[in-house]
Amino acid sequence: MAPDLPAPGPGVLAAFGVGGRVRRLPGGRGTAWRAGDVVMKPTGCVAESGWRADVLSALPDLALVRFARPVPARSGGWTVDGWEAWHAVRGEPDPTRVEDVLVAGEAFHAAVAGVARPDFLVAREDPWTYGESVAWGELPVDGDLAWRVLLERLEQGRRPLALPVQPVHGDLLGNVLFADGLPPAVIDWAVYERP
Repeated sequence: MAPDLPAPGPGVLAAFGVGGRVRRLPGGRGTAWRAGDVVMKPTGCVAESGWRADVLSALPDLALVRFARPVPARSGGWTVDGWEAWHAVRGEPDPTRVEDVLVAGEAFHAAVAGVARPDFLVAREDPWTYGESVAWGELPVDGDLAWRVLLERLEQGRRPLALPVQPVHGDLLGNVLFADGLPPAVIDWAVYERP
């Protein structure tokens, strides 16, 4: 997705019941927009967007972690013309709060521990999925020599984990928001299946 992607059009906004001024949000890939209390993002994979929205809409509120809830379209679906919508949550990322991010991640992962493996993971092909597969030793280290040398050094530190496999958030550090007086909030669930 290109950062010059235009804002969702009036038809998409109306389909999600959103009005008002639309402004681009900083961070991520530069493709998210906010209108009022709703964040709109391009849908990369309709099956993934629908699965993620189904799971997060069904989770109960938790004491230790908040998460963005999906906004259904007026039609009842989760996507409209390549867009998905999420209720905005208060807070800002803080990459210096690594321990707090890990605690929020543990609470989030405990909440989704019983969720079945999503089918879309088998067919997903993107640079992040490729990198994740290399990191877990499922694909060989490939690329130019400089990258191979670095990745092979990292590979030497990899150890097997004796933990159950489940859906996980593969990009927590920049996607946990902190706000005074509230539990951390997990946003932008990058879905993978790992221990």
